[in-house]
Amino acid sequence: MESTYNRMKKFINNYCSDYSQYANDAETMPKMDQYWTPDFKAVAYFRRSSGEYPVVYPSRKDFQEFLIKTHHVIKDSMNPVDFIIDEKEKKVVIRVKIVKTNNQTAEKIEIDGMGCYQLVEAKGGNFMITRLDFMWEAPETIKNLGK
Repeated sequence: MESTYNRMKKFINNYCSDYSQYANDAETMPKMDQYWTPDFKAVAYFRRSSGEYPVVYPSRKDFQEFLIKTHHVIKDSMNPVDFIIDEKEKKVVIRVKIVKTNNQTAEKIEIDGMGCYQLVEAKGGNFMITRLDFMWEAPETIKNLGK
């Protein structure tokens, strides 16, 4: 039987791959429901022009709406670089390279980010994400990408 550590790492790798493929479009977003629990919550630790800090997405639907709105202009692709996996607490922290691409101009930038994923074990030994805390390079690094 595969170790919990390996299953958790494989789950996050699959998540990043599917996120890059499906979380950028309203039509394919429902495929991400296999990863986020119904009571999923996301917290973004970066400053925005609205001044809200941290930015809290209290539900899966709120997070999905945010992604659809922002990915309409800029597509994200996540590539995990480093992992810290806590089998007992079911937490995974990843450092990622994020490629942001302007959908109209194809201009790209690469930024660094980190995410802390709280997992639960679901039916059949699969995992799901209940909470995501994330941060990436200062938003001003991408503010002109969408213009």
